[in-house]
Amino acid sequence: MKCSFQKSDGEQCKANAMVGSDFCFSHSSDSKQEHINATRKGGEATHNRDYVQLDPIPVEDASSALYLITDTINRIRTARADGTMDLKTANAIGFLSGKLLECKKQLLYEEDLLKKHICKDEKIDLVTFRQLMQEYDKEYIANMGNFIEGAQQRYEEHKRTKSSAYMF
Repeated sequence: MKCSFQKSDGEQCKANAMVGSDFCFSHSSDSKQEHINATRKGGEATHNRDYVQLDPIPVEDASSALYLITDTINRIRTARADGTMDLKTANAIGFLSGKLLECKKQLLYEEDLLKKHICKDEKIDLVTFRQLMQEYDKEYIANMGNFIEGAQQRYEEHKRTKSSAYMF
């Protein structure tokens, strides 16, 4: 039997009623104090107060962001004894892994820009490099709309020529 409690929106509670009662544990007046205590105990259990402040990691470029994300993933990557992982942990790792790949991509772009200028025997200072990165970012954003179309064209050209230059 379902709990007889009706919510403020008129919907009936979907929890099962306790044996010998018309209400579930949450809505029974007989278990009100037990419910309050259980809720409080659950809140305390999920908020571990044994945290310590870690040393700050300055994030100034893609390389330092890569280090920070890798460090964070390694700190939160835990599993239960049976090998299963908490859903929140798995989601956090998935999200951070995506950001990690973005950082690696950024590092490749930075390395490519540096190689182009080093190969030309040009000395490049940090200000110039940052200006080049801003120009690249503008070009990248402008071209994102054509990304899928361009990827499809590169793939078709690769299939036609079998050239690795069109691989992505």
